[in-house]
Amino acid sequence: MIKYSTETILDIPLKGGFESNIINHIYGVGGSGKTNIALLLMKSIVKNYGKVIFISTEQISPKRYGEIMGPLHETHGRDILVSEPRTPDALTGSIDNALRLAKDNDSIKGVIVDGITTIYRFMNTGDNELRHENISILAKQMLNLREISHVRDTFVLITSQVYYDPVKKDNLPLGGTLLSKVSKGIYSVEKRCEGVRQFRRFTVVKHKSLETGSYIDFIITDSGIDNA
Repeated sequence: MIKYSTETILDIPLKGGFESNIINHIYGVGGSGKTNIALLLMKSIVKNYGKVIFISTEQISPKRYGEIMGPLHETHGRDILVSEPRTPDALTGSIDNALRLAKDNDSIKGVIVDGITTIYRFMNTGDNELRHENISILAKQMLNLREISHVRDTFVLITSQVYYDPVKKDNLPLGGTLLSKVSKGIYSVEKRCEGVRQFRRFTVVKHKSLETGSYIDFIITDSGIDNA
């Protein structure tokens, strides 16, 4: 097991960084900071460990990418392999390719899937057959990501959006028990407001060796994140 540092204050509740050999899962509402964290992890991995496969189901903002990567974009650009699938089958193809590359190339140190459930969110039409098909596809993707995490301590991160559960009166990650059972490290990111103070909160929701409920507050800056 390797700890992959974020080189940010998130390393405090993470006790040094995100673990390898498991699927790490960050969930939160849109604009809460999930992609910022994913990009910061990508930056840290290519700077300190090796190559990264970055799979995004939404278009990556070139401006934000440039702000976070800074000069590393010029020096380590070839160490980042990006794909932007727009359908469940295309996402499966991207993850299958990531698995092949991770097995064949020991320089691949991280695989990040930003927005793993975004594609399915817009396909929830009420058609039971389609819903079951989507669940089956997502299950295969998660199993392949778990296999990737076991290849030479490769770091794996997924992010997902949320839905509001009126019974629990809380935002829960899309994908339900399917994602929560396979992901062994689960973290939430929330937008919070206390008076005039606006910030984000990163919380450990589930982990075998970290304190559940431990958190840290942060703000989003031009170059990444900082203390709130």
